[in-house]
Amino acid sequence: TASAAASAPPPPQEGSGRPPVLKMDPKEITDTFGVSPGAKLELGTAPEIAVLRIPEGAFETGVNVTFKLDPKGKTTGILVGKVYRLTAVIPPSGEPQKVVTVGGSFKLELPAGSNKNANLAIGEIGGGRITWKVIAPTKIDDVGGIAYYEINELYDHYLHVTTKAVTAPK
Repeated sequence: TASAAASAPPPPQEGSGRPPVLKMDPKEITDTFGVSPGAKLELGTAPEIAVLRIPEGAFETGVNVTFKLDPKGKTTGILVGKVYRLTAVIPPSGEPQKVVTVGGSFKLELPAGSNKNANLAIGEIGGGRITWKVIAPTKIDDVGGIAYYEINELYDHYLHVTTKAVTAPK
């Protein structure tokens, strides 16, 4: 009946409904992000813009995130495009800390040109050495030359697109 439909509770809303914070810079973005709202970080200049999306609810507390171009960054040796550095710090510590999402995955969109084998090399920095893993994209936009990736943790990483074979499961 009409009255039953009118008294039914509204469907639950996803998130707070607040739009994500948008940060843009040609070389480096450093800011503090919390539980809400999510964030979209755009790094670089057109047409080579790298994007990091932090979903709402991914963090349990405030996290200082640095996303920057790192022209002197380490690589796996097979580099496509630029090298990025992604670092997470939970205040008051000044040292990078591993931050695992408690919500949705962090999403990266990186320029890949016309490369069909655009995997993501992730170099975890720690203990004076770098441990590399390579993951496959979730999709590749051939027209825009963008590769899309999902990761579940932020720490202290070098990131770059590579044609090296995948070493870690999706």
